[in-house]
Amino acid sequence: MVDKPSSIHRARYHFSLSKLLFWSLVFLGFIVFFFFRSPPSASPSRRSLRGGAGWENSVRQSATPRYSSSSSSAKARRVLVTGAAGFVGAHVSIALKRRGDGVVGLDNYNKYYDPSLKRARTDLLRREGVFIVEGDINDAVLLRELFRLVKFTHVMHLAAQAGVRYAMKNPASYVHSNIAGLVSLFEVCKSANPQPAIVWASSSSVYGLNSKVPFSEKDRTDQPASLYAATKKAGEEIAHTYNHIYGLSITGLRFFTVYGPWGRPDMAYFFFTKDILKGKQISIFEGPNHSSVARDFTYIDDIVKGCLGALDTAKKSTGSGGKKMGPAQLRVFNLGNTSPVPVSKLVSILEKLLKVKAKKKILPMPSNGDVLFTHANISSATREIGYKPSTDLQTGVIFMNVFSTLTIIDVVVPPVNIATMASSEEVPEKLVTEFCSKTKDPSFCHNFAKGDIQTFLGMETALRTKVLDTAIDITTASKSAFSGALGDKQVTEKEKAAIQQCIGLYTKVEQSLQSSASPSADFIAIGQKLQVAGESLWQCQMDLHSHPNHEAIASLKMVNGLANSFVSYVQSEFYAHYLQLNRKN
Repeated sequence: MVDKPSSIHRARYHFSLSKLLFWSLVFLGFIVFFFFRSPPSASPSRRSLRGGAGWENSVRQSATPRYSSSSSSAKARRVLVTGAAGFVGAHVSIALKRRGDGVVGLDNYNKYYDPSLKRARTDLLRREGVFIVEGDINDAVLLRELFRLVKFTHVMHLAAQAGVRYAMKNPASYVHSNIAGLVSLFEVCKSANPQPAIVWASSSSVYGLNSKVPFSEKDRTDQPASLYAATKKAGEEIAHTYNHIYGLSITGLRFFTVYGPWGRPDMAYFFFTKDILKGKQISIFEGPNHSSVARDFTYIDDIVKGCLGALDTAKKSTGSGGKKMGPAQLRVFNLGNTSPVPVSKLVSILEKLLKVKAKKKILPMPSNGDVLFTHANISSATREIGYKPSTDLQTGVIFMNVFSTLTIIDVVVPPVNIATMASSEEVPEKLVTEFCSKTKDPSFCHNFAKGDIQTFLGMETALRTKVLDTAIDITTASKSAFSGALGDKQVTEKEKAAIQQCIGLYTKVEQSLQSSASPSADFIAIGQKLQVAGESLWQCQMDLHSHPNHEAIASLKMVNGLANSFVSYVQSEFYAHYLQLNRKN
């Protein structure tokens, strides 16, 4: 049970002249900003990256739905996903594409966090056949061009400036992305023929200082505690306006603290993990009277299901060419896990999985816009879009491949992930320590986007014997685990097919690693084989993520996460050594 701060009580509505004047001025400011300021187009250098027959063909091809002949009930959906290289956007784009929808992504690759992480996600999307257009949602010229090329049936609007605390440093970026960007998108959608149905990401932050728990869509949202929350609340009001005037079908989704693989590095579970492994002190905040700070942590797989459920139940817009022809659907849903967990409990889970005791410092909650607790009431989402979250925090954290994400963003962390630490007592920690001691910088950092891998020294003997042998052993053991799961009574026929596919992928990976163990093996060839191996294991991981998280599948996800981490690690070592040899020559 989460402690509710005793100093917080449900507020009453008090309308006064000062409040009315304040909100009138805020609204007037938004009006001036939006309607007397044209959204900027991309710079010439950005525009040069797009256009031409090849680019147009890529957009159209990516937007083309692919359904099997047996799917008679399937609809030909063509979805524009904004923020497609972001955390939620990448997962949703892959899920849409895999089920047969046509998907075109849009992302501006901003520098809120290291863009190399977005580039790495883009590589994953490219393998799935999703084309990402690099551009800003405020670029009206680009948006109109995309709608000219493709008759989008749906828009999944996930582009936004995220983060509560960052708003104190860069408030303009929140207005630019979360408000002006939303208006820019709605403007293009209202003029489209036919108009697309829109699903967009609001936030649980709109509940602000509301103290009634759990948070329901019917609760008041007029007390935002941060600029981020205010921009999301403004977005909901703007959505109501475009629905009412232009007949746009709009569904808003209030996400509750999303976490999972390929997540944002500014989220607590990532920087807690990094600092715990590095022996740094972590800060844990508490509310008045030592009350707990808690969050309704929601696993990315559950969020994706909610997004797809909202899209599948979205009705068509009723406007055409900017004119409303009848009432249109307008909805808002909470997407949470319904089980708020104190942040201190998250730290305890990480300590257990990492087998490292955190150095904790308890501090009072700062006045930076964060709220003390979040708790979702999802009854409406369950009833209307079939949303049923199934992953608790303990399970979800184990599923996360923290190693893969942290290495992409150049964070010092040993080449083992949480899944590794949780699932095996034989993780070669001594081997990791030995390798770290042989490098100038005890980090395993690389940038997948540029292919610029940091140089490691004196690794050849250890590389060919210890690490590669370990990777082969792990891959062989993982393959055996998948084979054993075929006899599990929990496993359905559909899941068995996915497992069989993974076994085939593991066989190829095993062969590649074994051939790489030869003393005469060429480093270029080894690197290429390992790259293919890594892609195969990622394909297996994505296949597993599409299935429910029962015990058998959970175990396989952990096993695959371990194998994937080591294959990626070995690949980086081979390339690093190859670069070092070239520099010496």
